[in-house]
Amino acid sequence: MCLKNKEPEWLWRQVKELNSIRNKLAHNLDYGSVEPRVKSFISTIANAQNLENRTITSAIARLYGMLKGLCDLSQSDDFRAFKM
Repeated sequence: MCLKNKEPEWLWRQVKELNSIRNKLAHNLDYGSVEPRVKSFISTIANAQNLENRTITSAIARLYGMLKGLCDLSQSDDFRAFKM
């Protein structure tokens, strides 16, 4: 979906971590078992993106915004290697 560089690689690592956390919670409703991962996930995103609001909601919203931006860019005529 994008050229290799640090920002998208970081983004995809965080998306995979969020999915992993979701999977763990879906199969085990004990939040305590994943709480350290959730805190680390939030901290990683908040620190990298300078978020003041350090909540799971703001971390997920930031990831969504970044993914939406990549999707919008990929659909732009300026992004296309070949014009159709």
